[in-house]
Amino acid sequence: MKHPRLIHHSSLIIYHFILLLCCFAQTSQAQGTFQFTAADPVTAPPNQIDTPAHGHVDNLTNDSLFLKWERIVILLPTGMRTQVCDNFKCWLSGISTKNFKLAPLEVGDMIVHFLNDVGQPFDAIIHIKVTNLNDPLEVQTGIYLYSSTTIGTQDQLPAANVKVYPNPVADHFSLENAEAVHTINVYARDGRLVTRQNASSDHTYTMPGLDSGLYILGLEDKNGRTFQAIELHKN
Repeated sequence: MKHPRLIHHSSLIIYHFILLLCCFAQTSQAQGTFQFTAADPVTAPPNQIDTPAHGHVDNLTNDSLFLKWERIVILLPTGMRTQVCDNFKCWLSGISTKNFKLAPLEVGDMIVHFLNDVGQPFDAIIHIKVTNLNDPLEVQTGIYLYSSTTIGTQDQLPAANVKVYPNPVADHFSLENAEAVHTINVYARDGRLVTRQNASSDHTYTMPGLDSGLYILGLEDKNGRTFQAIELHKN
């Protein structure tokens, strides 16, 4: 006959093992079925007609996934177009959303081509949303940023390493690594410029009177070029 303390100890081991399995299962489920990785900011001289920004979508499961991408234009001057390429094909610039399929564990393209038709220096910001059609609550988003440059090391854009906190934000937010920031532009998700502020000495900014939702923060350098764009969620 086992000692009562040994029985109690064994029960505790079994209980903690089951608890560990449950936590692992919850963590695995929280991971999601896919991972969308947008491209890093891209730059090109104005005379370069086509500049691709290479992102990708990874199927993390052993099943086929049916997804949808949507292109939302945040900033796109006249004379510039964009074109999205998924793992199936490159679509015409007038196409803003398409369904696509990823095979088990497939890594698919999510490329945005920035097409400069007039050879003028431009900045452009495109927001891409990817949705799992079998679970519409599973959504991932990313920003594709293009900026024109001219040849010469003195004309290089600042590093896109600015951090924003807190995020989500209530009324105020602050920036880290923001020495190169000269102007702050806040865009609504439909592309409207809702506020524009000059850089402050303490790198703290307000969002008064704005509704809750997703905004895009565009950061300009001293030459007026957008070198980084960040998703900003307002409570």
